[in-house]
Amino acid sequence: MLAVVTAVAVGLVINRQPPAPEPGIDVARAEAANAAAVQARVDRDRAVLEAATVPLIFPADGKPLRVLYSGDSNIAGFYSSTEDKAFRPLVTSELLKSGAVEEVHTYKPGATTMYIRDNFDMPKDIGLAVISLGTNWSREDGGAVAFGQRYDAYLSAIKAANPSVQILCLGIWARTNSETQPFIEELSRTCDANGGRFVDLQALYVAAANLSGPEGRDTWAGKSDASHPNDYGHQAIADEILKRIRR
Repeated sequence: MLAVVTAVAVGLVINRQPPAPEPGIDVARAEAANAAAVQARVDRDRAVLEAATVPLIFPADGKPLRVLYSGDSNIAGFYSSTEDKAFRPLVTSELLKSGAVEEVHTYKPGATTMYIRDNFDMPKDIGLAVISLGTNWSREDGGAVAFGQRYDAYLSAIKAANPSVQILCLGIWARTNSETQPFIEELSRTCDANGGRFVDLQALYVAAANLSGPEGRDTWAGKSDASHPNDYGHQAIADEILKRIRR
């Protein structure tokens, strides 16, 4: 009985040995080719990640990362139940886990691109800019093309004042239709042209009815309407922003 067990054990050990290479196979060359294929996949995955995200880079001198939040009522936090549940403080709260952060605000409910450009001084030493403009598309003079030109000029001005800035451009918080689609396309195009990353919010807006409204809720910013994100919507937007930041 002992001999049988021993034989089985020896057989198991033998079966675990790697198979002998076939005659004529250059093992070193095959291993090098396999390693190159693995590295190519790693490089490809890294390129895909970098194309969709921006790096989170804190100042080397130990100062806080200055994060610019610029735009309209969405980035101001309308209509989360309390201000801390809006996507802006939610994003900042996550960034703080990686280092010191200082928020910089250039936003106003109802603002257009031209309003932000003309009524706020351009901040300096910004490391990350989160821009929410375009949802008020109906107030933008001249249609989508003119909006795209102003948006492009605004992003260019941010970059000129902050050469190392990383930019995230939020899409429109509204249903896609023949009127909004040209503005969405301009947002995406000009963001890409300025080295930013476009965060499309359309899928979120239409994914679930409970991400906006309902109208008439009491919030920190007043009575809610039916279109602005609620707590669930703000959390979903924060999650989308954070997906685009490599930490």
